[in-house]
Amino acid sequence: MKKIEKLIPHAIKVIKDAGITDGMEVRSEYNGYISSFGASITRSGLLPTVIFFENEDSDTNAKRHLVPKALLHLIGQQFNHEKLSDYVMKNDTSHTEKLSEISDAAVALKIALRTYKILN
Repeated sequence: MKKIEKLIPHAIKVIKDAGITDGMEVRSEYNGYISSFGASITRSGLLPTVIFFENEDSDTNAKRHLVPKALLHLIGQQFNHEKLSDYVMKNDTSHTEKLSEISDAAVALKIALRTYKILN
């Protein structure tokens, strides 16, 4: 079984745990946030993307900072680090490994989001 496939059941639960939903419906903004997260990594790099998404003072319709929170939870680092940016900046594993791990988690989160009803 592929890594992303293994992450999907956990990602479904993480969507609730991170506060992206409190039931079976998710605001459509989160669909866009998770999609743009991956594109932003390609365009800007991992750390700038994470810092941008963690900004709680941004003027967004939904709480964009919940996306990196969910990713941190999904990769199993929520007990070791307060923020995903802290994990990314720590020198315990290679940048390439972290990039792969976070990218896989983002894909699993994107797929898991499709199990919820998307509100417009």
